Amino acid sequence: MTRSLGLSLQPDGFSFVLLDGGAKRYNVKAHGSGGLDPEVEDPVKSLGKSLARALKQAGVGRSDAVVVAVPTLDTVLRELNLPFTEREKVRQVLKFEVESDLYHRSIDEVVCDFLELHDERATPSILVAAQPKKDLATTLEITATAGLEPAVLELDLGALVCALHRRFEAASEAASEAPAEAVELEAYLYLGPFTSLLLVAGPLGVRALRAIKIGWRELARGLPGPAAARSEAAESGVAAGASAEAKAEAKEESAPESSGPIFGVDPQLPLNLSYDEVVSRATPEALAAVQRRLAAEVRRGLAALSSITVARLNLLGAALPGLDEVLQTRLGVPTAPLSLREESGDQDLDPLALGAAVRGLGVGLSRMNFRQEEYRFTRGLERVEGPLTFALFGLLAYLLVSSVIHFKEIQVLKEDTAKMRDAGVGYVDRFNQSLSDANKKDFFIQTAFTNVSDLQRLPSLRSRVDNARRKLEKMVGEEGVEMPQSALEAWRLLMNVLAQEMESYPERWMVESLDFTSFDKTARQPAHVEAKFQITLFGTGTSVDTRFDSLQRALSQQPWALDVSAEGGLPPVPDVPDARSGTIKVLIEVVKEAQP
Repeated sequence: MTRSLGLSLQPDGFSFVLLDGGAKRYNVKAHGSGGLDPEVEDPVKSLGKSLARALKQAGVGRSDAVVVAVPTLDTVLRELNLPFTEREKVRQVLKFEVESDLYHRSIDEVVCDFLELHDERATPSILVAAQPKKDLATTLEITATAGLEPAVLELDLGALVCALHRRFEAASEAASEAPAEAVELEAYLYLGPFTSLLLVAGPLGVRALRAIKIGWRELARGLPGPAAARSEAAESGVAAGASAEAKAEAKEESAPESSGPIFGVDPQLPLNLSYDEVVSRATPEALAAVQRRLAAEVRRGLAALSSITVARLNLLGAALPGLDEVLQTRLGVPTAPLSLREESGDQDLDPLALGAAVRGLGVGLSRMNFRQEEYRFTRGLERVEGPLTFALFGLLAYLLVSSVIHFKEIQVLKEDTAKMRDAGVGYVDRFNQSLSDANKKDFFIQTAFTNVSDLQRLPSLRSRVDNARRKLEKMVGEEGVEMPQSALEAWRLLMNVLAQEMESYPERWMVESLDFTSFDKTARQPAHVEAKFQITLFGTGTSVDTRFDSLQRALSQQPWALDVSAEGGLPPVPDVPDARSGTIKVLIEVVKEAQP
């Protein structure tokens, strides 16, 4: 089931119909009409806000399709004969074919589409409609103000064709069973506020379409509307003795600025009078004049259709008093009002709004759609095609700038790496020069690089140094093996503590002897190294004892110290004044130093 909303826009108001169903069977869910919002001077915003309010009051919610019937007030219509009717092919040549007929417009100022006509001529005929772009922009602005985005902008002529689709189907079925000479053509005249639409159809389909620039608002020409009444009231409020300039200023102040009528309507026609007010206030002479003009235009339109005889004329739209009788007398054709209640579910609906809604359900009698060129309707990714393109170019620009920055960084990195490599090669060369002839075989490090890239030379040099280091560790018994009784590691740990503790001692000191003994693991003790060292401290007073005790405490606090003891205290050194010497024994567990 499809919910289709059909709108018919006019310079003075709108009508809408909401259908639910399909092309063959549908139900009317809501309908209504309205005029300009008197509180808004801009006619575009006035129509948009009034439409939004009417749709809300009627309970029109989500719609699967929105179709708008655009008025033919400023539309140029031409009939063309082309050897083909495929839409894509016709659209490719359409503007070139009608450009010569647009005397007062540029071809770039209009959007063109066509409706196929069904007649008996050998060359297919089409009706081309050139719709001004400014009217399309106005229509989309009105619908946007109302919160709608129509997928189709149909011409009111096309909407009228769609509204009569069931009558055309019935006529086609009847013609298939009747003899050829009994087939009759019917004409339809829709009377709108500003234009009247003339349609001639037969069993094959639509034969001809005409737009007559006469509507029922012609009766109001010269009648003052509410705006004029307010202006007169404002003028009457000026003092009788006021000057002409004061009256002119009062008139200007009483008439707010307005953007003027839309869709090319005659500004002399009042837009704020209803149909009933216009008919009740029109003089008999004005009514007769409009009827005569309309009958003459209809007669001229039918006479232009060669070899066409109309059996009857059906009237739609506004029921102008006495119009059917005038037309029947002037044309000599039976004329009567036509009701579309059967098509609209026994409801009195505007045929144009009904036809627009039926078009949204898939009735394809008219396939005109003026949402082309810059007004093309987009959905999905097409809506963000422009922003995505902009974002893509922005991303490409970012990647280009980023690649330049990375290139510069690589150049700097190469330079820094070369400096580090040269410095490392210098250190290695000095190391190689310090090697004896006996050690060069095992510990000489190559600094020449063959088939190695610049960025890989430094890692390659590091790998060679690591290989030499592992050879040295293997030689001293540390390569890849945990050596808890390593005297070399114990010496390093002990000397680090001595350097830290004795750095701040103000007097002289010296290590007289160092003795390291490795012990394997026993039942009572883990594998460790026993370190004995004799230290001599120079100084007087208690500072020597304090420093000696501080050194023992520092060694005891190390995580790798199993035991710290002093053998024999700190006796004076014979024959050396102000010198005292003591021996400290430390049990060192090297493994604890390696633990995290």
